Amino acid sequence: MDITIKTTEPKDFDQVIEVISLAFKTIPYSNHDEDEIVARLAAAGDLAVDLVAMAGDVVVGFIAASPVTIGGERCDWYGLGPVAVLPEYQRQGIGQQLIEKSLKDLIMMHAEGCVVVGEPAYYQRFGFKTSAMIYYPSTPDGYFLSLVFKQNNKRGVVRYHDAFYQ
Repeated sequence: MDITIKTTEPKDFDQVIEVISLAFKTIPYSNHDEDEIVARLAAAGDLAVDLVAMAGDVVVGFIAASPVTIGGERCDWYGLGPVAVLPEYQRQGIGQQLIEKSLKDLIMMHAEGCVVVGEPAYYQRFGFKTSAMIYYPSTPDGYFLSLVFKQNNKRGVVRYHDAFYQ
């Protein structure tokens, strides 16, 4: 299967919302509002990275990264997610391609690091680790991970963009 990863274009957005909705529809730990979060991030102009996976002219996957604060301070750290792939395209490496490309894009933007809430065994493959220095409240042990691009001494509570809390 030939998959192309590219920056999301305005014409892709309706398909992106549908992909996110379908990808998270049966996930028990989801609040099922990931599509609304992405719409709010886009409206605020705060999608630092937004990529789609295309199979021909059909969007089959999406990933976003948006700014986070650490210890109440703005910094060059980003939160990865959501990562969404249509159910019928899952387990084919598309999510991996989206994650790898988004991390490369963040590094090109001179980001200091990235955080994610997700399955530890999956995200550790990309270099994400748990950290005692930065944390996200109310996350099960091990499910909040970070990836440092530039050595720094950031510490404290991570807060995602306001779009995540509406």
